Amino acid sequence: MGFTEYRIALFAAYVAVIVWKYSRHTEGDLWLYLIGFFGLRFVLWLAEQGYWRWSERRAVRAMRSLDPARQRALISKMWLSIDRKFYHKRLAAEGAPERAGAVERFPFGATDLRENVMLFWLTAFSNSAVLVVLFVFRALPRWSAWLLWAVAIGLMLLLAWLRRRERHLRTVLEISPFAISEEAEDGTRRTIQWSEPLILWNRPRLGRAQLHVAGRADYIAIDYSRLAFERIANLVIDHGGFPREVGSAA
Repeated sequence: MGFTEYRIALFAAYVAVIVWKYSRHTEGDLWLYLIGFFGLRFVLWLAEQGYWRWSERRAVRAMRSLDPARQRALISKMWLSIDRKFYHKRLAAEGAPERAGAVERFPFGATDLRENVMLFWLTAFSNSAVLVVLFVFRALPRWSAWLLWAVAIGLMLLLAWLRRRERHLRTVLEISPFAISEEAEDGTRRTIQWSEPLILWNRPRLGRAQLHVAGRADYIAIDYSRLAFERIANLVIDHGGFPREVGSAA
């Protein structure tokens, strides 16, 4: 059932209320129902806008994960020019992998970092508001004070996780015929040589695969959300000598 059908159903319900109110000669408070009708229309409009933004976001994320060559081929085959312009504009804003000779570099999309930063500051503001309530209103019931402290601690833990995630979102995955490296924003690198005994562990619930050296606990994360993930996966499989079907775990 689409949003047009919801609007029709809402209007039909409003008309039915009007008829019912007039039949009972109680139409004096119809203005309340009119306010409710337009309020629900506004909520429905917000839901529709949110749905379309979510659909666009999902489509862009799916397109940006493709191998750049396949991505260009799919966009060129789109019949409507407005669709081609939409993807060209949105994908350009996300950024692109870089290539210098045999070395390819894959960052995260700009949207991921922007959303993480927005969520961080929203969480920080919410945590500050909770702490203000705790320290200003000292006469709160004991149960509500404990509840607010639990919320504040939870928000602090979320802030720490978001900060850690931001650092990860600023990393770049570098792949060459000899090694794979994860380079942090400060220039530090974590490198695994293709000549080492490797284990590729797919972890779909975490949204990534993990490349391990046998016998070592550390790994390089190969996130599904990196730009051109399809290209990354093909390079890792080819250079690492892995079969095309790998096992997965939670």
